[in-house]
Amino acid sequence: MEAVLTIIALAALVPIAIAMTLFVQVRLMAKAALTPSPDTDAPEHLRQWAKDNDFDFVGNFNMKIGSMHAFISAWRHSQRPTFFCQYLVRSAKTLNTAFDMVTLFDSDVMLTTASKSDGQLFPMPAGCYCQSFSNTSLDDQWCRHVEMENFLIDEGGARLVQLDVTFEDSFTNTIRKQTQYIRSIPLWPCRAPYWFFVRKNLTHNKSIRLQHQKGMIKLPNELAPRDGVTPFSYDKHS
Repeated sequence: MEAVLTIIALAALVPIAIAMTLFVQVRLMAKAALTPSPDTDAPEHLRQWAKDNDFDFVGNFNMKIGSMHAFISAWRHSQRPTFFCQYLVRSAKTLNTAFDMVTLFDSDVMLTTASKSDGQLFPMPAGCYCQSFSNTSLDDQWCRHVEMENFLIDEGGARLVQLDVTFEDSFTNTIRKQTQYIRSIPLWPCRAPYWFFVRKNLTHNKSIRLQHQKGMIKLPNELAPRDGVTPFSYDKHS
């Protein structure tokens, strides 16, 4: 009986530990900043892919959030308001690689296509869309991203923005605005275990189109002030 009670007690502590960890992480994210890396060369294994898909190298950056260190390589598309990023994330003894493709639209609409379900961990303001897929090639990820760009334009009334901010401004403002939104959710630390165990898996491997069909999200032309969220701005002076 004691063993059973011990197991129950330990199981009850897991959600508390996750809530505390994510609470600290969000607080640290709010202060996150990019610093240029002394390494100014684009990763060799991505140079050809980026060139073939019209991405120009922006630079390498370091970002530290608590014990986690991320080395970020960024490219900007030559013809559209889209960034491509590789993340090398080191935490404790692990090193993970992830890729994001991010397109900015008018009226503060944004589309992210991620290679890891972790991109779905935290909620984002209305008008900010994220899809993630496991075990996909960069070509497949890029095709899925462009397909949902067209979906948001054709079905959601979104319009591509004239990009006039740097990668650094866009990246840091995105994190800052997202953390502001998270912290505006009532009792948000209590929701952290749900986000960790359930939320990030609910939308993983589901396109924006499928998320919309399932009623998980609203398209830009369906959003209204009563949704209670103001999509974040990319004003670098805000």
